[in-house]
Amino acid sequence: MQKFVVHFRRRFIPDEELIQDLKRVAKKLKKNCVSRVEYDEHGRFSSDTPFDRFGSWHKALEAAGLQICCNWRIPDEELLKNIQDCWLKLGRQPNCHEMKRPFSRYGANTYIARFGSWRQTLERFVQFLRKGKLKKSVKVITHRTSRIASARMRLAVMQRDNFRCRLCGRSPSQNPGISLQVDHIRPWSEGGETVLDNLQTLCSACNAGKSNSQI
Repeated sequence: MQKFVVHFRRRFIPDEELIQDLKRVAKKLKKNCVSRVEYDEHGRFSSDTPFDRFGSWHKALEAAGLQICCNWRIPDEELLKNIQDCWLKLGRQPNCHEMKRPFSRYGANTYIARFGSWRQTLERFVQFLRKGKLKKSVKVITHRTSRIASARMRLAVMQRDNFRCRLCGRSPSQNPGISLQVDHIRPWSEGGETVLDNLQTLCSACNAGKSNSQI
């Protein structure tokens, strides 16, 4: 009986082609991270191909400039050390939206999957600081109030300041086009609270200039 044996010649796939396909899948899924399961479903090749080529799935994602997906093998201390590095780069507490490449090695989804939420991540970060497992080179700030002033409080601040910018003195009633904003006197990032005594009325131009001078 005749046997039919088919021999397939395996085509060498350049690194750049693998990288572009990873990016394509990420764009298609509208995500910054692609899991192996997702790539097997939407990619042109098996996930084994970029895995073997780059040495690991994480290295493949890094080569494509994508975020590292949740990996339970990453030690907690490494994840929290990354938060410390980001904190020092910014000079303030990072928010979850800033935790992405190239600024952060790991995306916010990695932290949320590991610790439950971004708030719980920061609580764990504080615990590590207190235990001395990380360098105490960042100042952990806790707040009693919300960062955003309520509409009622904003109105109270503007009424107190006679609806005038406390820096330039301009008012919408006398200077059409002037937009007033409520600003923290002591910055929120430095521990300032959202209370009447720490709020002031500024026009948008003065507020922007104040922010630029603090960068």
